Formats: sequence, C-alpha cells, structure tokens
Amino acid sequence: KMRILRSIVDDIASLRQMKSGAWIFENYWVLKRMIGFHHARLLMWWNDPTTTQEQEFRVATQHLEKSNQGRGDLDPDALSCIIKLAGHKHRKMYGYTLDTEDAINSQNEAANLIVNAVLKSFEIFEGVDHPSIISDGVSSLKSLGADRHCVDLVLASIDRGLQVNDDVLRIAKTVASSEGNDSALQAME
Repeated sequence: KMRILRSIVDDIASLRQMKSGAWIFENYWVLKRMIGFHHARLLMWWNDPTTTQEQEFRVATQHLEKSNQGRGDLDPDALSCIIKLAGHKHRKMYGYTLDTEDAINSQNEAANLIVNAVLKSFEIFEGVDHPSIISDGVSSLKSLGADRHCVDLVLASIDRGLQVNDDVLRIAKTVASSEGNDSALQAME
C-alpha cells in the first residue's frame, strides 16, 4: 500500500512542481482525513509510533506559523491538534510541578499557545462548533494547571458573544472564585 501511496504522491507533487515531502507536509491534514493517521504518518516517515504525537504537534505549529505569516490556509485539525497536545511536551518535561522558573515559563508558553489556537479558530472558521473548541481548550488548560488561562479563555469567548457550555462556565467560575477574581465572576453571570 505504501509503495502505491508514495507513487501517487510523487505524481501529484510533480504536477504541482513540488517535492514529494513538501507536498505531503502541506497537505498533511487532508491526507490524514482521507487515508487515516497510520498511513499519513508513514508518508511523513514517522516510523516510531512513540514520537508521532510530538511530530504531528510540530507540523500543526508550523502550519499555524505559516498561516499567521499569510503564507497558507490553516486546517481546523491543525488547531485541534495544538489545543489537545500543547501541554503534552510541558507535562513530559516537568510533570505537574511548577518548582522552577523554566517549568513556569513552559507552562505559560503552552497555555498561551492553547488560548491563541482557540481564539484563532474563532477568527478564521465560521460554523466551527465553538462550545466544543472552548471545552477542549479549557480541558487542556486545566490539565496543564493553567487555571488563570481557563478564566481568560472563557472571558474572551463571552466577550465575542460565543456560547460557553455550563460545565466549562462552572469550571471558570470555580477558578475565578478561588482566585478572588470578582470582576471575572461578574462577567460570567
């Protein structure tokens, strides 16, 4: 199967006057939906299943960066990958403790990436299931221990007039209450 897939990719890439690897990278999310994760990862030469999440996350962040620079369209699956996996690297390196400045900086970097990916999805994808994206974002932030960012994300969603589901709102209110953030509590009423 892989030989046939590679042959097809080579033909398509040559028609587009691109190298096969560049075409696969550019079309990774479509390929993943069409042929499945297993075959898409093998086309990307990700032969070690233990590192594929990190490699896929890297592709997603590179696609986000290209989109931010106006050099390409962004697939919703890339943002979903970022939202779900941004905290993975942080947790792998530091676990759930924030006992060093590096750990705190890593947590903030991952949390900011999650919030920015959720907000970017609001910006560029009409008709996207916002409550689900907000919920995924808050869930990722909560598992990262980035409680303040949970509140910020929910407030940004409310400010945009987006629907926030009751469970997410309850989490954000609990966090805001524990931090004594009365203005956030008031905005969530």
